[in-house]
Amino acid sequence: MTVEYEHVRCGFSALGVRGKPAEEVAEGAVHAPLAHRTLALHLADQIIVPLALAAGRSKVSVERISRHLETNAWVVERFGLARVHLEQTGAGTGLITVDPLSQEP
Repeated sequence: MTVEYEHVRCGFSALGVRGKPAEEVAEGAVHAPLAHRTLALHLADQIIVPLALAAGRSKVSVERISRHLETNAWVVERFGLARVHLEQTGAGTGLITVDPLSQEP
């Protein structure tokens, strides 16, 4: 199943197992977008560079702040692309705030 948001499309699926009714598998796929409120763990670290190159501030909720995400944020800051703030929320998820620095020649 694909869900279209304002600026992005997300794909969701559910896997069946022997003995599980097809209706339950379909229900799992249908409910997956409802639970989707954060960026997946393995995508969070990859989004830092595009956000650093975008115009204006970006804020993204992430599944959790990983060491890889912290490293990528550090590298982006060292290259002078943006200021990156990583914040752990009380729910275990994280918030990324990226403020691109001026890229004037």
